[in-house]
Amino acid sequence: METGRKEWAGSPKIYDTRKIDRTHALVWTSDPLTSAGGAGSARGAGSVSGAGSVGGAVARRIRGIPVLRLTVRSTTHAVSLFAHLFDVAQDETARIITHEPLNVEGLGPGEAREVEWRLQAAAYDLAEGHRLMLVIDSKDPLYGDVSEVWTQTVVVAPARLELPLG
Repeated sequence: METGRKEWAGSPKIYDTRKIDRTHALVWTSDPLTSAGGAGSARGAGSVSGAGSVGGAVARRIRGIPVLRLTVRSTTHAVSLFAHLFDVAQDETARIITHEPLNVEGLGPGEAREVEWRLQAAAYDLAEGHRLMLVIDSKDPLYGDVSEVWTQTVVVAPARLELPLG
């Protein structure tokens, strides 16, 4: 609760992206953003990053509800997923832009299911040189979940993140 209050007051928690467990989480990161209108393409099996603009040039303005579309397949009938969109600075520290949990239920064994996932609305300015980072995980200590222990869930390509830019 204390972290949430601080973030609402304009003092967001700083995350060290090097501590994200990439053996269990999917991470997509963009190239550094430029104010000339050229966001780098996402690279690798997990990266998107950026950081709030404080007095510097603004590369992008996110205004609205980001939408994530992807296909999941699991060895169990229900799975919880957690998406976090971060603004990553050059020193690999990040601030959260938005996040949202999602329960996918009624899956058949090995069945692929397309999901549309609306993250929480955001009004966030990304500084030039920062990257966007999208992290998808099956556990988050702030939320309960429907995932079963010792099951496997995969995201089947392609995955797409739509950002409302303003």
